[in-house]
Amino acid sequence: MTQSHQSQMVQDYSTTIAILESISDGIFILNSDGKVQYGNKAALYLIGKEIHLVIGEKFQTYVKQVNQIRSRHLIWSKDNLESEPLLILIEKSHHRDDMEAIINAPRNEIPALLTTNFIYDREENLSYIIVLLKDITQWKLLEKEIRQQQALSISRERLQSLGDLFEGLVHEISQPLLSFQLRLELLQKSLSGLSNPAIEKHLKELNQLTERMAKVMDNTRAITQLSNGQRTAMVNVAELLKTTLKMLDYSMQKHIIRYELNNSENLPKIRINTLLLQQVFINILKNAEDAFINQELITEPAKISINLKNKNNKWIEIEVSDNAGGIEAHNLDFVFDPFFTTRSTSEHTGIGLTIVKDIITSMGGDVSISSEYGTGTTLSLRIPVAQQEERAQLFNLIELLHQQ
Repeated sequence: MTQSHQSQMVQDYSTTIAILESISDGIFILNSDGKVQYGNKAALYLIGKEIHLVIGEKFQTYVKQVNQIRSRHLIWSKDNLESEPLLILIEKSHHRDDMEAIINAPRNEIPALLTTNFIYDREENLSYIIVLLKDITQWKLLEKEIRQQQALSISRERLQSLGDLFEGLVHEISQPLLSFQLRLELLQKSLSGLSNPAIEKHLKELNQLTERMAKVMDNTRAITQLSNGQRTAMVNVAELLKTTLKMLDYSMQKHIIRYELNNSENLPKIRINTLLLQQVFINILKNAEDAFINQELITEPAKISINLKNKNNKWIEIEVSDNAGGIEAHNLDFVFDPFFTTRSTSEHTGIGLTIVKDIITSMGGDVSISSEYGTGTTLSLRIPVAQQEERAQLFNLIELLHQQ
């Protein structure tokens, strides 16, 4: 090779490196074993490392997990010790250009689009791998905001539709029910002189049924009134939960789910939008109920436990626990994302927990979730007793977290 050729190669190499360094997306060049041979400035900034600390390291060291974007199907996870190496799985995959990675950065985890290109020699042996990483943190924040607005819009429309439906039901059923109750009273009076235990038993059962129907109509009328405006009232959270559980009692019995409510004796009342808080409870309980359906991991009787606690008269803590088999670890990061669901999308919209978090957050509260796959899940809500300004709510939350 002549000196001029060598000089040209050096110049071409320098030009290539200059081009790679000027690109805003992260670029790694790996050998056939998946070890880093080069990383541009954007790539090193993304993982928070200097070049001498990266050369020779396996690329997958800096990746927590990789998912398909559209389906969110997990391709690879660092926590799965039985999984094949990341790049081998990607090489086998038919979705190389449809991947979203979670990158392990020094202070946080960064979402990034992951694109790979496998370069082979003439004998079709793998020579090296080019990995392109694009930081999509801002995209994800914008996507989340858009999806939250979509979810809340759907929620408001459903509430209005529900109110309109209930208003029609109340009107159509209340009048015949009232007429039936009056005629039943007249019948009881006309038969009061007779001593017939069988008739008395039937009349008593009819009275109980009409009273039950009247209570259902009262609950329905209350929902109709609340859905017509954003009304607040002093609410006993325990009583609201009991009312909600009564509304879901038939469904719970149908799926043989037992529930228990453990109430703190000194629970203060809070001024809050009753309908919104009741929607939170319904969404959480229905989510727990759905988790039991077709769940193969359940070996014990289905049970939902609700615990209410008073935290220094500043916060009310509500824990809803089930033994429905839990959530896989890689799905926990997505449970509050709008439209995310691990169940059939034809039956579940995936906005239930999104609405829960948005409503509780708007009240100055906090929502968290913990789950043990194979056992069960606990959803924790913290609601401020006083609707204070944002700064005071933040200080209360910090104080609460330090006590745990």
